[in-house]
Amino acid sequence: MKAKLRVKKYLGIITVFISLLSLIPSIGLSQGPGGAAVGSLTAIVGDVTVTRSGNVVKAAVNAPIRQKDLIVTGPLASATIAFIDKTTLKLEPNSKMEITEFVLTEKSRKVTLNMMAGNLSGDVREFTGGQNSFQIRSGESVANFK
Repeated sequence: MKAKLRVKKYLGIITVFISLLSLIPSIGLSQGPGGAAVGSLTAIVGDVTVTRSGNVVKAAVNAPIRQKDLIVTGPLASATIAFIDKTTLKLEPNSKMEITEFVLTEKSRKVTLNMMAGNLSGDVREFTGGQNSFQIRSGESVANFK
């Protein structure tokens, strides 16, 4: 009888622990500041920084890029970003770009990038899963990709 009570007690504790673990993604602890990564830096040349949640850090190759990140390249600097939808973009020297929105599901893609300064080049991959919006904004201009 004592052994059965002990087993029930431990099963109850394990059930509570598993229930608490299932809450972690919903409160964002597993994703870090800024949410889940939407891409990563694949090449860095010169002085490149990433601002996330008000913290400015020196960019590093393979560092994750998240929604709301601000990537800034200095003089003679560049940064290449590979996004989770296989799109790649290269920020040229003296550029400043915010990942304003990046939402990708099986049935939709909604991307808004805000180019505050400088130039970029890249390869925006076609999305065939359904609804698609890929915009790069610069001042009053908007480039849409389908």
